[in-house]
Amino acid sequence: MCLNAAVEGSLDEAVVRRVAHSAGFEVSRILLAQGKGRILKQIDGYNKSARRSPWFVLLDLDRDAGCAPEFIANRLPQRAPYMCFRIAVREVEAWLLADSDALAKYLRISVGQICDQPELLEQPKNYLVSITRKSTSPQIKQAIVPRAGSGRPVGPQYVLMMTQFVEQYWSPERASRRSPSLAGCLRCLRALREKWDEAVRTGNIGA
Repeated sequence: MCLNAAVEGSLDEAVVRRVAHSAGFEVSRILLAQGKGRILKQIDGYNKSARRSPWFVLLDLDRDAGCAPEFIANRLPQRAPYMCFRIAVREVEAWLLADSDALAKYLRISVGQICDQPELLEQPKNYLVSITRKSTSPQIKQAIVPRAGSGRPVGPQYVLMMTQFVEQYWSPERASRRSPSLAGCLRCLRALREKWDEAVRTGNIGA
């Protein structure tokens, strides 16, 4: 079952592919926007396409609204039948932190050092980098934590390392137990798959 998708960046792409696979989809086309603004400029076009094919658009909430439903209602109040427009609260890194056992093993830290309610964090990416400073592995710290004075928010191999974690160790199902926005995303995609299956079976794809 094929799915079109649009995401902000490379790490989001890995997350979307894993989440979509868990819901029974394979991503056939993915648009890397390199930023939320470009997706929001195109969102009406994606929504129009979602009248005739399944679409999944994932964005970070950041500080753009008080909650995900408010953001969705403001940005895309009328969603097409085959559109799954979801928001990670407040950043997609919160979804990774929610699979705390797997992440602790990967980063070589104690699981007790990971927050058990990651969606309450103001800046999950910064938090993830911060807890990595406690890793027993110098190589992991060098890859994920920025050098002092570099002025960068993350280390040189942050995206590479976290993409590897998503692809090889992260479980959306486990993470959804501690991440309401991820649980809602999985429900949305599974409902979309059922709706699309029925549309294909009956030949009622829509206009």
